[in-house]
Amino acid sequence: MEAMRKKVRSVLLLVDGEADAGLLKDLDEASFEASIMGVEEEPPSDLQSRYDAVLVDGVGDVAARLKGVAWVRRATDYWVPVVVAFDAGELAHVSEAFALGADHYVTRTGGKIPSPLLSAVLSRACDVGRSRRERMVWEARFRTVMDAVPDGVWVLSRKGRVLEINSVLEALIGARREVILGG
Repeated sequence: MEAMRKKVRSVLLLVDGEADAGLLKDLDEASFEASIMGVEEEPPSDLQSRYDAVLVDGVGDVAARLKGVAWVRRATDYWVPVVVAFDAGELAHVSEAFALGADHYVTRTGGKIPSPLLSAVLSRACDVGRSRRERMVWEARFRTVMDAVPDGVWVLSRKGRVLEINSVLEALIGARREVILGG
């Protein structure tokens, strides 16, 4: 009896039209659990907590894929990494995809994304997403601790630049945190 492989990462395949059966097979063989959704559908409310990455694919319609990138960004902020698939002749649109919030891209060869490339890029994207989530959790904990301190606190860089302040210091100075930090 063949041992069951654990699906270690969950990927949303966002497509314009039909999903490529070969792509789904490749994702399954690389131990990705894939769900399929159309670009025109309403994003699920649990997108950020449910998926490790989103692969935006669709043959022949670059505009739909770019729309898909924007769709994911509206639904998820920047927690979930976005990978976009392009044919070799469409690579001029990569910078546009990045401007809309894509994190990675893959190039189809002969209309197909090579399995090792797909697995490597999606694995990297999932790792980036996990790091982002861990960092956001750490930052939220840090902010909670900083704001619990009853004194004004600031964090300085080695060069003396203010990196962080707590809400008590913000009130004492009488200026918003963003202004003090230069943002």
